Amino acid sequence: MTIHKTLLGLIFGALLAAAPATAADLKPYQKAGLEKILAAIDPNMRAIMRQQLEPSLAVMTEEQVKLMVDSMTGNISDTDESEDTAFDSFEATEADLAFNEQQYEPVIRNLWQARRACEAFVKTTLKDLDPGVTYAVWGQAWRYDVRPLDVQVQTVYADYDLYALPYRGAAPTDGRYKFNFANVDIGCDQGAIRIAIEKAYRDYATVGAEFIDQVKAYKASEESRKSDGDAAYDIESRANQRVSRIQSALEEAIGAALPQGEQSLMTALMITAKRIQ
Repeated sequence: MTIHKTLLGLIFGALLAAAPATAADLKPYQKAGLEKILAAIDPNMRAIMRQQLEPSLAVMTEEQVKLMVDSMTGNISDTDESEDTAFDSFEATEADLAFNEQQYEPVIRNLWQARRACEAFVKTTLKDLDPGVTYAVWGQAWRYDVRPLDVQVQTVYADYDLYALPYRGAAPTDGRYKFNFANVDIGCDQGAIRIAIEKAYRDYATVGAEFIDQVKAYKASEESRKSDGDAAYDIESRANQRVSRIQSALEEAIGAALPQGEQSLMTALMITAKRIQ
């Protein structure tokens, strides 16, 4: 494979790991880079690739964006042609492409199924372990609440073909290849997920109980009757800040327990694949 393919593989790995962002979050140089990259991509893939590229570009420096643009638009010279030299005149046949597909397609599907199943486990466990308790204190014309946990888990496409699209697009089409998918992790750490959710609900209950005690104590105090302000709002704000930290920690723990094979799969398709014909 050429350096162009290798860099493209690294780029796809970055896409899969990047934090969510929108086009509005892009700086001018990132927006310009995005448009240049999209112009070099198959028109049929531009819409889906825009969605994938935006979050990756949003965390890149100007130098990194330039490297990405150069690699995608062919402005980087090929410095590693030794692997391809023997096959320069070879055209891949339908049989070659089918040989490649028979290797990678089951791996992509297995990873997708594992990810979907793990996401379903997370959703079910969150629901099953939820004590369903709310924490609020109220009186005549006033009320204070601790916000509920609202756990957001990054999910994959429900449509398999959409999920598989970037992997299929990354697979080599210039010959017959042998792939090594041994490092593609499809494991779902259900034990870690359950432990993290149980801890989050315990911590949330602690915050809620303390919040109620603190607000009630304040409202019964002489300070509350004399004060022009309302320190109960500060108590509520501090409690909700703690809830935000609990939620972030839970989301991070769940993310780490989900199947982690995306980057290894892309590496196997684009970097470590060996051309055999």
